[in-house]
Amino acid sequence: MADPAQKQTLQALFAITPLDPTEKIAKVLEIYSTLNIRQEVEKAIHNEFLQAEEMLNSITVDDEKKATLRQLRDALLGRKK
Repeated sequence: MADPAQKQTLQALFAITPLDPTEKIAKVLEIYSTLNIRQEVEKAIHNEFLQAEEMLNSITVDDEKKATLRQLRDALLGRKK
């Protein structure tokens, strides 16, 4: 995804621990935005959600017993951090 310059910048940013991380965070977020990282992560989460649903459907157990797992899955899907 990232070109060599972006990779080098990210590696340099991740290697430092500034007293005020504001600028570091802004630079990382700018690169992530350019690379559409949010959309890529959301796609990956959606794919994992579908895979979890398929796995739950393949288990031969009453749906009532799967309800707790589905609730956990839904809670994890809805969280922000």
